[in-house]
Amino acid sequence: MQSSRRLRSLCTTAVLAIASLVQAACAATPTPGAGGANADANANANANAADSTANASGQRFWYDGEHRKPIRVDPEWVVDFRNAKPDFERRDSTRLGTEKSNELAGGVSPVLRDSNGEPRALPGGVIVRLRDADLADPRKALADAGLEPLRPIDPQQRTWLVASPAGLESLALANRLHESGRFEAVTPNWWRPRALK
Repeated sequence: MQSSRRLRSLCTTAVLAIASLVQAACAATPTPGAGGANADANANANANAADSTANASGQRFWYDGEHRKPIRVDPEWVVDFRNAKPDFERRDSTRLGTEKSNELAGGVSPVLRDSNGEPRALPGGVIVRLRDADLADPRKALADAGLEPLRPIDPQQRTWLVASPAGLESLALANRLHESGRFEAVTPNWWRPRALK
């Protein structure tokens, strides 16, 4: 029994590692059906709701498999995903959102930093790994959970990218889905800046 659990944990870790490699390509692709003024307004409203769950220091978390990892918002930086190439830039509230609030425009994510200080952002989308029982009809299983499946990430169609707006709403959705226990694994669709060699 223990070896079965260990094997499942190793498989999940391997799939999430593969998903991380695919994330760079996903980050540059606009999320279908996520555009328009209503989607932007909903994304901002939901991001503000997600903001209210963080503590005063801006500390948040995400799940890497079963491990809850701390992450914090860097108030100085954002990534604008509205163009074909993501733009990692200093926050300018007059251009990116409303000056009176902390809102960002749709398609823009705050930069989040992990415990090592490494930057990452949320271009939209959540990566979901299905359980065995859902493999017969993966699209139906995702739709039944209220999700919009965008595309499978693996040839077995076990791991999927599902739709969500860019920014903190994506993080909140990934955490909710993970905590529901409905799926084998759930992780945000992280974007990370490329390291220059």
